[in-house]
Amino acid sequence: MDESVNPRRCWLRLCLIAAVCLPALSVTAQELADPTRPATAPLAAGVVSAQSGPVLQWVYVSPSRLEAMISDRVVHVGDRLGKAQVVKISESGVVLRSASGLQTLRLFQGMDKKSEAGEKQSFAGDHSKNQR
Repeated sequence: MDESVNPRRCWLRLCLIAAVCLPALSVTAQELADPTRPATAPLAAGVVSAQSGPVLQWVYVSPSRLEAMISDRVVHVGDRLGKAQVVKISESGVVLRSASGLQTLRLFQGMDKKSEAGEKQSFAGDHSKNQR
């Protein structure tokens, strides 16, 4: 049995594997939504947005100012956004009140802030008394 490795044969095997695997990877990548895409950027063909309604893009919390950008509009506590009113802005999200009830918009879905003692806080910081 010949133990020598034929470089040409190895190269052909590598090319065959690449030819089979690479197209499958590009199809998968095309189906994924870009998490860094601005909320108003068009989606790639065939990609459906997972979120409908208002989208929280950022919040700014300081002792003198509370702001949030929701669906490309800067809002403050008390402002109206369609049929809803902004009732609370904190470092992790915004609460809107409408006829159908309260709606919480979060910057990071599924993440809660924990205190140093390890207690879970469902909505960090109460800045609803501060306005502009």
